[in-house]
Amino acid sequence: MNKEDTIRVGKITGPHGVGGEIRLRAWGVPEDLFELAGGELTELIIDGRPYTIKGARKHKGSVLFKLEGISTRDQADTLTGCEVSVRTKELPALGEGEYYWFELMGMEVRDEEGKGLGSIFNICATGSNDVYEVRGDRGEILIPAIEGVVLDVDMEKNLMTVRLPEGLLPEKHS
Repeated sequence: MNKEDTIRVGKITGPHGVGGEIRLRAWGVPEDLFELAGGELTELIIDGRPYTIKGARKHKGSVLFKLEGISTRDQADTLTGCEVSVRTKELPALGEGEYYWFELMGMEVRDEEGKGLGSIFNICATGSNDVYEVRGDRGEILIPAIEGVVLDVDMEKNLMTVRLPEGLLPEKHS
């Protein structure tokens, strides 16, 4: 299995209960991962090893998974701290203008005049819209992922073009 065939989706924070469930802290939106587990997603890759999903449920901001071969709390506890990936081929296709977070991480960001702002190093879900955290020579910039600010996303060039609202650039770089 090539690393490019999978994406990291979260980290196991510990066991839940005595029956071998694991608690996964998802990067991104936990509900999205839970919805996938109810349909397209059939396995989790933990430390390079595939585990078949036997069940999933939401619980206090996390997703709890029951995995084949993990039936006790002690077995689940051995996975604590492990990063979790899924196969990209199991992810459903998105509509036009929609992107998975992993597709945007590291993407170069420029303003509409072509000036480099840096690259996306983190994405925060705020409820109403995502916020791209961009780090570059001009410092760290928080860019709301909304129409009118994000003008273009060119996946082939790994480039996002934005129109920054006044006041988003750090003072010394305006």
